[in-house]
Order: sequence, then C-alpha cells, then structure tokens
Amino acid sequence: MQLLASTVTPRQGFHFTISDHVPPITPTGDCSFHILRRFPRDVFVDPYELEQRALDKVGPQFKVWGETDLELPVSAVSEGSLVLLGPVKSGSQVDLPIHARYPLPSWNTSHISVRLDTARLLTVCKSDQDNTKKAEKVDALFAPYDSPFDLTKVDIGLRPLRGQLSINIPTGNQSHLSYIEPLTILAVFCAVAYMGFAFWKASLSFGKNPKAKKD
Repeated sequence: MQLLASTVTPRQGFHFTISDHVPPITPTGDCSFHILRRFPRDVFVDPYELEQRALDKVGPQFKVWGETDLELPVSAVSEGSLVLLGPVKSGSQVDLPIHARYPLPSWNTSHISVRLDTARLLTVCKSDQDNTKKAEKVDALFAPYDSPFDLTKVDIGLRPLRGQLSINIPTGNQSHLSYIEPLTILAVFCAVAYMGFAFWKASLSFGKNPKAKKD
C-alpha cells in the first residue's frame, strides 16, 4: 500500500512549510482525497493566508477548527487546532504553511522541540449505503469538533502515514535573565540620558539671538 509521505522545512524557526506528498491513487467510483492534520497549541495556521493561497490557486480549499488567534502566545492558548485540506489531487504535493507561537521561557536551552501529529489521508467516496457504523471512528478523528462528512451519503477510507515530523522553536533562556535585565536597564538609562543631553544642546542653540545682518 502506498503511503502519504510528509516533510517539513525548515526544521527550526517560527515559520514552516509542511509538504504532504499524496501517492498516485486510482479511486474506484466518485471519490475525493482530503488531508487531515491536528496541531498542538505550540503552532497554528493562518486562515487568511490559506484563503489567499486558495484564491491564488496555489493551495487547496480548507477548513480550520480550534484556536486561530494569531497573536496569542502559548501561555494564553488552551487548545490546538485541526485542519482539513481538500479535495487534493492524487499524485500531487500539498504545501501547508504553519507558524509557531511564542513559547514559555525555559532553563538552560534556547529551543524547544515540538512533535507534530501525523496526517491522515481520507478517501471520501459517494455511497448509497448507510456507513454510520463508521461514525465512531470518523468522529474520533475530528473530536472534539463535528465531522463535516455525512456518513449516510459517503464512505470514508483512511490510509496510513509515513514520516514523523518535529520542529524546533526558539525560546527565551531564563538563565540569561541575571545579566539581560541589568543590561536592559543600563541601555534604557543611557538612551534617556543621551536624549536629555541632545535636548539640552538643542535648547542652547535656540536660546541664542541671531546676529543681524549688515547691509
């Protein structure tokens, strides 16, 4: 059985691209392919970016569940997100931009490693049969959100994945605070002192009466 292969680039930073390589599959019947990905709260997708990519024909249609606030750090987020991409073409490469949230500071390290859940390739085929027996299995994929598929009208097949992805996100090192804080205070003091000196010099030049020009 051909598997969906996934890669991520770069491996370190705040902005990444996941590339899912959909194997060439010949469906039997009226079927479409979709990629389902679940993300931890450490990363997020930008719905506005995905919408623009879809309008520009460089990305598939999509649906996003969960936290999508772009500005929140990890400490202010209680849940991750779920992304459904598709329909996607058999034998194609599907790129998904993701972004890291600012993590909590750590001790004695400058990066944290975040493991990403593997994606699932869903084969959704129109069906005259009632496939609600699979509802529990399909609902588990989308939990705690509702599945967008009506199993009284479609049948869903799942394919195994290949490739466990992880990324490294820069973080503040709390052991550096002992010298960063006093240096920051010193830098602010020097900046304020320089501005005060500059204003004082400027006030002296404005206070002088210009000499009248002689004819």
